Amino acid sequence: MTVGDADILDCFDVYRIYGHLQYIGFDKLSLEEKKEKTQSIITNLYEHQKERLATETGTRLWQERIAFRLAFFESLQGQLNASFEIIE
Repeated sequence: MTVGDADILDCFDVYRIYGHLQYIGFDKLSLEEKKEKTQSIITNLYEHQKERLATETGTRLWQERIAFRLAFFESLQGQLNASFEIIE
């Protein structure tokens, strides 16, 4: 159970945020597409927040990882929204 939790947690480390954004070509998306993709990621993270891992420690670490990602993407969303308002 611990190894399984570790595998899941590994997929949600800080470097994976960068890798995911690179994989989806985030830098090449239009501002509107970036806003839509960011909102989709945030919605998905709120769904993941409800999940529990096999161990108590794994679940606690999972919640920390999800909270970090939510903070990152909500901050990114705020900056994208501010950029969008300047352009309009």
